[in-house]
Amino acid sequence: MRDSKLDNCYTRYKEIKGESIQEKLEQTIKSSQKEAELKAEDFIKIYMSQPAQIERSKRNTDLIEKKLLNKIIESKTWLLNSFNSEYINLSSLYAQDVPKMAEHITWYWLSLPYLKFEILNLNKYDDLKEALILINYHLIIYRLSDNINAFNANEGKTINWPKSENVELYYIESLEQKLNNLTAIKERIFEELSDSGIKYRKELSLVKDELSRKKTEFNSSNIELQLLKGNFFFQDDDLFTKYVFGDILPELKSVYDLLKYYKLYDSNWGYFCYCLTWNNATSTNPPQQRLTFNIHNSEFTADDLGYILHLLKKHYQNESQLPFIQWVMTNIEIISGHGKILKTEEDYIKFNDKSIRSYKSGKSSPNFYHEINLKLQSLL
Repeated sequence: MRDSKLDNCYTRYKEIKGESIQEKLEQTIKSSQKEAELKAEDFIKIYMSQPAQIERSKRNTDLIEKKLLNKIIESKTWLLNSFNSEYINLSSLYAQDVPKMAEHITWYWLSLPYLKFEILNLNKYDDLKEALILINYHLIIYRLSDNINAFNANEGKTINWPKSENVELYYIESLEQKLNNLTAIKERIFEELSDSGIKYRKELSLVKDELSRKKTEFNSSNIELQLLKGNFFFQDDDLFTKYVFGDILPELKSVYDLLKYYKLYDSNWGYFCYCLTWNNATSTNPPQQRLTFNIHNSEFTADDLGYILHLLKKHYQNESQLPFIQWVMTNIEIISGHGKILKTEEDYIKFNDKSIRSYKSGKSSPNFYHEINLKLQSLL
């Protein structure tokens, strides 16, 4: 059934905004889809045009598989981090129906508050095209696993290959298997050395070189496994039972997006949420998970960061149990604009007195005062 809100949306848009957009909008959508396909084409050719390379007997050990899995995981992570985008849902639902997608985008633009629309309207077609190219490209890569599975099924092949939603678990399991194999090799080498003894210096040197190489591989795989687990572990919803700022995830996501955009914070959304839980704030199991805000790598100043923390402080719910400045000291690591890490209580007190406060508009306000108020207006 057709959504009634889409009726006459182009006419209404022209009446309100004074612009006919249907043709331009549909051209932008088609152009973005084409460019996304071209962008993904070279990568896809390796795995879809030559699917035999996926078979273990015909590929360069795990090199091609590792590259493919990493690429799929990168795209899946990008889509997860961008799931609040209105355009992601529309791209998934109406990829084959450009006119309907254009109607929904028109309605979305019409429904925006005036201020947001005026900001969007400056370069709306260029911004839309750029957003859709990224979304379509990552959707194409993310769906590679399912396309490979479908191809194998049509060819009657029974290759162990993960579905898109299970790609991280599959990768972790494969890394764990490699670790187990390397551990067995290491134990065998030690056992052989113990049984046979060391008779010749040359043989001993060769064995040591082999052992060193295996240890390097083992450590490398172990580090890779831990990093991968770190990227996805905190997506478990059961961890997020009580937040120090209350259940205001949309507002916290706005804070996360702002910090991420200006390179003040360099981790993922799940980890960010976990560090804001009361369980983490009161954890007695060291090391406590901490947020790292690096002013040195950002355009933000200490006052910009202090103003954001001031806005969050207004929603802090545990002042009587754990004063806000104490929570900041134990849960946030701050790297100053000079690259110095705040370590002592005195460092944090100075930062609190100077920067964590409200600011009046004018010369005394931080550099990004108006930008922060615009992006975090729900916290004001």
